[in-house]
Amino acid sequence: KKKKNKTVTFGLSEKMLLRSRLSQVSEKWLQKSSAIIENKFGNCSIFVIASTAVAAAPLLSWWLWRQRIRKDGNMETERFGGELVAQVLKAHGVKFIFTLVGGHVSPILVASRSMGVRVIDVRHEATAVFAADAVSRLSETIGVSIVTAGPGITNTVTALKNCQMAQSSVLVIGGAAATMLRGRGALQDIDQLELMRPLCKFVARCNRVKDIVPTLYQAIKVSQSDVPGPVFVEIPIDLLYPIAEIKANCGLLTRIKKKNFDQPTDLHLLWVPQGHNKLVYLDSRGEDQPVFLKKKDPRLPFWLRMALRWRIYRLFVGGFSSNVLHTHNNHISPLKQFSPRPKPQHLERVAHWLQRVNKPLILVGSQCTLHDTDHLAAALKKLGIPVFLAGGARGLLGRHCEYHARHNRRHALKNADLIILAGVVCDFRLNYGRALPPKKRCRIIALNRSSIDLKLNTDTIWKADLALTCDPCDFLVALAELVPGRIWEDWKLELQQIDKEQDLLIKEKAKLQALGHNLGTNDEKTILVNPLDLLLQTEDVIAPQAIIIVDGGDFVATAANILRPRGPLSWLDPGPFGTLGVGAGFALGAALCRPEAEIWLIWGDGSAGYGLIEFDTFARFSIPVIALVGNDAAWSQIAREQIAIFNDDVACRLAYTRYDEAARALGGDGIEIRDGQQATKSLKMAKALAECGIPVLVNAHIGSTDFRDGSISV
Repeated sequence: KKKKNKTVTFGLSEKMLLRSRLSQVSEKWLQKSSAIIENKFGNCSIFVIASTAVAAAPLLSWWLWRQRIRKDGNMETERFGGELVAQVLKAHGVKFIFTLVGGHVSPILVASRSMGVRVIDVRHEATAVFAADAVSRLSETIGVSIVTAGPGITNTVTALKNCQMAQSSVLVIGGAAATMLRGRGALQDIDQLELMRPLCKFVARCNRVKDIVPTLYQAIKVSQSDVPGPVFVEIPIDLLYPIAEIKANCGLLTRIKKKNFDQPTDLHLLWVPQGHNKLVYLDSRGEDQPVFLKKKDPRLPFWLRMALRWRIYRLFVGGFSSNVLHTHNNHISPLKQFSPRPKPQHLERVAHWLQRVNKPLILVGSQCTLHDTDHLAAALKKLGIPVFLAGGARGLLGRHCEYHARHNRRHALKNADLIILAGVVCDFRLNYGRALPPKKRCRIIALNRSSIDLKLNTDTIWKADLALTCDPCDFLVALAELVPGRIWEDWKLELQQIDKEQDLLIKEKAKLQALGHNLGTNDEKTILVNPLDLLLQTEDVIAPQAIIIVDGGDFVATAANILRPRGPLSWLDPGPFGTLGVGAGFALGAALCRPEAEIWLIWGDGSAGYGLIEFDTFARFSIPVIALVGNDAAWSQIAREQIAIFNDDVACRLAYTRYDEAARALGGDGIEIRDGQQATKSLKMAKALAECGIPVLVNAHIGSTDFRDGSISV
């Protein structure tokens, strides 16, 4: 009978302890105490001893709690997780944050602005990521986009995939439902990590405040190391707000405005951060600011209040301690990034091969522009090897350089006897490797940070004589130090002659009439602006310090043959993903990174539809973008192939929309061009408006030409 009573008594004690949820330490202590009592006292009155232990458990728990707070820092503070995020970003040189505001991430934006980081809010989350992408490409800092939970995250998918394929270092911080409400049907609560995992190099969720700093450290380091790429960090809403706000939302405190505070009655109930005087704290609050009273929600049962207190303690404990911040005097320092370096024996082998060839060629891709572009440009000129520049590497050698080959890359590849693929991938842009000459008569050296891109389509279509996983920029700079000066004059003159012939062909075609189409009628077609003539005039107007952003299909492909970037990092295009809609975000990021530069956005009329609303953003932040829309009222790149094969233009026709009027309505200015002879005058007018800080859109009604006949859309 005594043994049975003993068992029942301890069962009740354990049940009471679990329901109170005071601490795991108390539970373990009671279990150990119970075992000792049973062994030592045997059949004596267990009920009295166990009851005493239960009564002492809260006191022990409170004492342990105080010891933990002394070790891990004070939780009863006005500091909040958003400040930690802002500190890390500031330490890593982040100057701009791009966002579309949401309640899940507001604390980060507020803290960032207070620390001097400029917050730019846009009209679509994809634009925020595209703008961060541009910042990453034009500077050595990581681009940062902060978006709210649920739809805010899903709206970034296309932009993140574009960053991944363009190898841009971008950090996306996403809000999320509260940790205590995860999986309970909370607003915008979805599995965001699984959605982001295929798109990002690094995906993580912060579960406690003290996880924020180390997680962001690791994310930024991974993003900028080896092959750059986007990373995603999810931070639940209850980690970002102050602890008093979280307690008030849980019913553990009561939130009121200061003007409703009854000082004589409620002063003893006032919650204040630890170490603050109540009256001083109260005086520091504005009339409309909240204050918190230690009044609990009476509907909460005792065991639930204890459980919530324990959960909040677990969320905030140690969040603001110096050990977590990795700080000295509360200053957070950035971590170093790593990139693969070339080996001396490989450099010597390539230098030896170069002494034995007559027609070497270098293809330089965007990956070479991650750092030291000035050193790379000097190295390429010192090598004296003809160079084709692709993607973001356009402009690396300036507007005019004798070693820069611009046209008919196919001819150069076919006749070369040594080719260096520096950050260039053998995908559709090189016809999956078929554009390269046979291995028997040409050596191929492939340089890439990515081992996957390095070997894409090898052994089936092409094979490199030397494939190195290294930084291509570092390799070329080091190679220039080993190779003695040599000029392949005949080979260089051959490629220069091809460029001259192509430039003459463009000028001849620019003199021809370009016809537009009349929708739904068989009337005679209208003579409009020749796109080649328009772009030649644009090339003459663009300033030496300009940045050119291209976003479109047929019109942009034509522009790539005519417009010459003015210098390194002065050309931005989507990259291998071919995403339409990057233009507005790229222009925004470029204008902020290079405020002294003239920003030209070359837009197809189809692409303009994606980002035209961002003229509102340009106007609000005084971003003087010059957007030139090649308005041919069609998806021309698709129509050319579709009509030729199927004799049907379904879904390929648009209208000659007045995009200039739309830009004007959104706070910018607009100019319409219908006559090619007025193009130069109109473009100069646009430049004058931009110099006054006004974003302007030039809506050029262009006709069609046969310049790109034979090109394909896929």
